[in-house]
Amino acid sequence: MKNRIKNALIACLVFSMLCCTSCNKPNNGGDSVVNSNTNKITDRDSLSSDATIAFKDLNVQGHVEKSFVQNNVSVSINSDVIVPEADGLFKAVFVFDEENMNRIVNEWLLPAYPDAKTNTDESFDYGWGTSKEDGSVLMGFSADRDGEIGFIDSVRNIDGTAEGYHTERRYITNTIPSGMNIDAKEAEKEARLFVEKYSPFKYSAYKISDINDKQKIKGYYEIYLQPEYKNIPVCIAQKCEGYGVSLDFEVCLSAEGIFAFQGKTNLKEKECVSVDNMMPFDSIMDYFSSDIAVLATGTDVRVKNIYLALIPDTENPGSPEITLTPAWCFEYSDTRIEAGEEITLEFTVAYSVENGRIIGQFF
Repeated sequence: MKNRIKNALIACLVFSMLCCTSCNKPNNGGDSVVNSNTNKITDRDSLSSDATIAFKDLNVQGHVEKSFVQNNVSVSINSDVIVPEADGLFKAVFVFDEENMNRIVNEWLLPAYPDAKTNTDESFDYGWGTSKEDGSVLMGFSADRDGEIGFIDSVRNIDGTAEGYHTERRYITNTIPSGMNIDAKEAEKEARLFVEKYSPFKYSAYKISDINDKQKIKGYYEIYLQPEYKNIPVCIAQKCEGYGVSLDFEVCLSAEGIFAFQGKTNLKEKECVSVDNMMPFDSIMDYFSSDIAVLATGTDVRVKNIYLALIPDTENPGSPEITLTPAWCFEYSDTRIEAGEEITLEFTVAYSVENGRIIGQFF
């Protein structure tokens, strides 16, 4: 995730909750999904059907299980095919919501921190904070015109580390952090209700880690929330080239409540257009089966999840407009041997539902 908060307000927003975010990014020396062959696998002919999309009428198999070898890459697919219970498919454009930002500040931030003062510079568009006389930060909140918001209460911030940090993209802990009396499910609800109050999206946790301080006296949950819009989930992965746009939201929750969060959620819908044509899912499967040997960085690929989701994208980094486009997403692990060690990375490739073009390669 991109951290953009600096100076007094930021000193904390590049905070401990985000240091674990880097654990989710593959440490592969700059390797990513092979992009030099992109043109070979994205120039699709449109094979869309003429029927208006109705999810209940989709002829999508509920489970895919098959194995094959292609160009010395062993591919195993064993996954349910998840289709959301939605009324239809659409493309939606979102923009920065200044009115909502002011509501966050006036309804939540200033009542909790009445001494907060405006503090902005070139590193963010809007900011509020409190500090000691020596300039050290007590609290910082920032907002950007691309929808990003961030908050840290450094007084309540717990300097924690995760023992045996779980690198899996989808993982929910069963362990309760020190000093807390709620489980991960209850923590998710508390975080979700707070975020949804100031967001156009609904959320559910796709990853929750339990983290304790070094003395194991205090702990907190690090909660990663996946958004959905009109009952369709938004892909949580990030692009390989640069980091791209991701709409997941991170929350740190201790026994004292939420003390840190960050993500793109301060948005409002600008337009929404129905998608009237959709390529048959079997054709998408054929494309993926033929593409995977080119996409793979290793020799052992295992597909774990196949689902229909919305892909967030923007024409320019920092753009105030974010477009959500429907796509079939394939989450897979990719294993290779490097310097005698087995390295497994997690990837997602997304295919446009309309024409089968690859519109995202993610980690």
